[in-house]
Amino acid sequence: MCLQVSCVDGLLTCQPDANDPFQGRWSERSSISCDDGSESPGSIGEIIFCQGRFSVTRTPFETFIDYMGNYELNRDTNELTMTVTGGNFIPDDVDLSGTVEFGDDGSIVLRDIYLGSFDDGSTTGENGGEVPIVACGHDLEP
Repeated sequence: MCLQVSCVDGLLTCQPDANDPFQGRWSERSSISCDDGSESPGSIGEIIFCQGRFSVTRTPFETFIDYMGNYELNRDTNELTMTVTGGNFIPDDVDLSGTVEFGDDGSIVLRDIYLGSFDDGSTTGENGGEVPIVACGHDLEP
């Protein structure tokens, strides 16, 4: 249910707002490693932030979303806290508190935030076992 934002079938439908550079639809350009800060290609296709609500979708398709919730962004410190309220797939390993950096190119970087592991078989460890990719940040582009 969306009360303060535009919705279509319960999905956020926000457009960028010149007065709020955080609001809008984003895709992950790269994830940022916890170990050394290196960047890997992004795997999250759509992240929407709009008037205190957010949604995360790895592979956008029609009305499917992975998870959604509420966020608070402190405009003085750029501290971001997100709380999941529901969804179709909520990873067990999300870490949704950190900071936001605004890039000169219109991008945003989420620091000390991890949007979760999506088990797609893309990583293999010793003896063929799955190794989750853990990130400490996400570089997002509009």
